[in-house]
Amino acid sequence: MAKRGEIRWLEADELATAAIAESDTCALVADLRNPLILPLLRPAPTASDYRDEARPGASDRAYFLARRAALRSLVGLCANCSGEAVHIGYDEPGAPRVKTPAGFFVSASGRGSLAALAVSPFPVGIDLEILHKDVEIVKSVLHRVERGELADLYDEHKRRQFLRIWTAKEAFLKAVGLGLNIDPAEVLIEFSDECIECIHYRGEADLLSGGVTRRFFSGVETVLACVTLRSASPTVDTPAID
Repeated sequence: MAKRGEIRWLEADELATAAIAESDTCALVADLRNPLILPLLRPAPTASDYRDEARPGASDRAYFLARRAALRSLVGLCANCSGEAVHIGYDEPGAPRVKTPAGFFVSASGRGSLAALAVSPFPVGIDLEILHKDVEIVKSVLHRVERGELADLYDEHKRRQFLRIWTAKEAFLKAVGLGLNIDPAEVLIEFSDECIECIHYRGEADLLSGGVTRRFFSGVETVLACVTLRSASPTVDTPAID
């Protein structure tokens, strides 16, 4: 049985040979234009998929149906069933939920054709951001400790570290289900190399475990974060971050 927090990162060229168990937490990162992803895009959209496509969201809606098809297929790989048998819809707060089969949690993030998708037997959150020279550092979302750490870095390292922190916080908000009802500045992220070591929130430490990594897709450097819940946390109705 998989331990909470153990995340199996997958790329397009690993899908054909990957042996995925229902106990695995899987995070797929890929360019949806990659021909190796085509098998994941086969499930025809459901009525729920079309309804969800029409909802507003932060991710590029031009690739929404492709992301949803790939997410359904990834659930199918984890559940040992076809993607066509998987149905996903938004809950009232606006987060994606697996309606069938039971027992799986999902999360998705996208920037254009780039997609980050996560499937887990535990509540999970994933986020993807593109690293570029115009990254805006928003100090109001940083914990006072994080602001101090960034102050000592040069601009290029400062932008990268800010995105590492922010992607981890977005993944945290998705996994916990509290959205922006949590002030991101109250969340403190600690890293060890490229992995999330600990997340502190309201005096509690190590609420989550997971990983952060950087990947290049079509020459674009991205920052990725995926986290899984160690223990159940209360949720409230609030718009999800997609």
